[in-house]
Amino acid sequence: NNIIKGGFVSNTAGDAIWLGGNFIENTTLINISVVNTGSGFNDLRLIQSEVNNNLILIDMPHIGKYLFDTLGFKLTVINTQFGEIKFLQSVSGTGTNLTADIQILNNSAFVNSSSNVGLNKSANITLYGIGNREFANPAILQDNIPCPVGVCYNFTSLDSQTVIFNVTGWTEYKVGEYFIPIDFCPYTLSIPNK
Repeated sequence: NNIIKGGFVSNTAGDAIWLGGNFIENTTLINISVVNTGSGFNDLRLIQSEVNNNLILIDMPHIGKYLFDTLGFKLTVINTQFGEIKFLQSVSGTGTNLTADIQILNNSAFVNSSSNVGLNKSANITLYGIGNREFANPAILQDNIPCPVGVCYNFTSLDSQTVIFNVTGWTEYKVGEYFIPIDFCPYTLSIPNK
């Protein structure tokens, strides 16, 4: 188990944070600032020789360009103020801005899986500070509409202070008011001319 906490990585002539081989096994990175990584290099690069390793990122201010090798690893991203995303399958791929591709905000978890399909994996989402937001019928929302059956499953009550639920793939999820979308209205409205 490796824990790397705090610090500042700046003006590198190579990859800013490079983890490879067995070193990545159960590694936690906490609040490390990365700026001005050399052109053509990555803020975060993970190369490993074994699958099923775990990487936990906690309160990382910004991670730009990244490369996760094709074997992948299980990733957990934690924002200690708002919640966490724990991928249940290995993730892989590349991108230009990990901070933009994985976001945890107030009552919101988002993964840009269209930017990196290697992030489109099932995950458990934990949202902190939800509590009673006076929703008459709280629901897990996927892109602001009720999440389809089989895509989301809540482990806790949706008005708990800490809400935990599972998703099968990625977009944006949050807790909100349940409503039935109207796709078809069988009535015709007629307004007489005056």
